[in-house]
Amino acid sequence: MTTARRILFLTTSMGRGGAERQVVDLAAMLRGRGWTVAVLSMTAPSDHQDELAAAAIELGSLDMTRGRPTGAALVRYLSFLRKWRPDVVHAHMVHANLLARIGRAFVPSIPIVSTVHSVVEGRRWRELAYRLTDPLSSATTAVSRAATDRYVRVGAVPRGRIVTIPNGFDVSRDPVPTDARNALRRELGLDDAFAWLTVGRLVPEKGHDMLLRAFCQVRRAVTPLAS
Repeated sequence: MTTARRILFLTTSMGRGGAERQVVDLAAMLRGRGWTVAVLSMTAPSDHQDELAAAAIELGSLDMTRGRPTGAALVRYLSFLRKWRPDVVHAHMVHANLLARIGRAFVPSIPIVSTVHSVVEGRRWRELAYRLTDPLSSATTAVSRAATDRYVRVGAVPRGRIVTIPNGFDVSRDPVPTDARNALRRELGLDDAFAWLTVGRLVPEKGHDMLLRAFCQVRRAVTPLAS
């Protein structure tokens, strides 16, 4: 009898965010394909507990305080690895990526996949830490070509050791009712006009200002404004 493959998703946090949403979706998809799956959050989870429990996915926490790394958290992580015995660890976001890599120095038999979710993941020291710990990661993925190119350019990871894998979303999972869609279009006065929709928190990292500037350039190029 073949033993089910075991994967541990290590994440910096488990709250309401895009990276966490991807972790939950990946975990549920692999669970549906017969994998044994666990999710381990460095900080206390604040969301997705019921969803993961419904999918029979174990959710654990290292109970770290944000911004306060400790040796005790590393010990708890290593203890979880030795107890749960995953076949692979898939880490998400900078702190989890670095913890997974450091952990591999103590448990080298477990492959590590690191996923970068942003074009810039904070201060310069984080990019240096990525560079120094890159040999401990089996592979690194980034969710966009822009992120891949930048991390190669700043020397955080060699070109041949990073792969671009865009985030996925199952659009059939939460279909928008036609009547609700039409009502919103009428409310906005769109009628049958083509419309773009962007979804994201109103914070600088999401680049809504760049989107607005880009649309201004498109408008000038297509229908030059009257002087």
